[in-house]
Amino acid sequence: MATTPQFAGTPRIGSGVLSGTANTLRDGTGAGIVSVFAGKAGVGSRIDRVDIVQAGPVGSAPGAGMVRLFLYDGANTRLLREVPIPANTPTASAPGPMATVHFPQGLNLPDDTWILKAASQLAGAGDIFNVIAHGADF
Repeated sequence: MATTPQFAGTPRIGSGVLSGTANTLRDGTGAGIVSVFAGKAGVGSRIDRVDIVQAGPVGSAPGAGMVRLFLYDGANTRLLREVPIPANTPTASAPGPMATVHFPQGLNLPDDTWILKAASQLAGAGDIFNVIAHGADF
């Protein structure tokens, strides 16, 4: 156990694009899973929040469904969170669906074998999402 506190020192952002490939599996297998943020080798990292933003074309409505976040530990993939996405058609003056997942105590990734991944249960022209993880390296 450490005798002094450790603080994340180098801010970092990781991102991935869910490109409209449907994945209805909840076990971290199948098509359309993208890596969003990996821990830093040797020192680890922390994620404070994840933003999910619909990025399909204006006028293309995502269906109501789920974006899933998974945690990979180098050997196993586990479901971490399910984020409901409402059906909502973006226009030139109205945004598409957005969601934020907060990790108040931080989601710690011990090293570079630990990876935050994401997948969408939706498939279609409007079902493209940017997944952006905000964190830092130790």
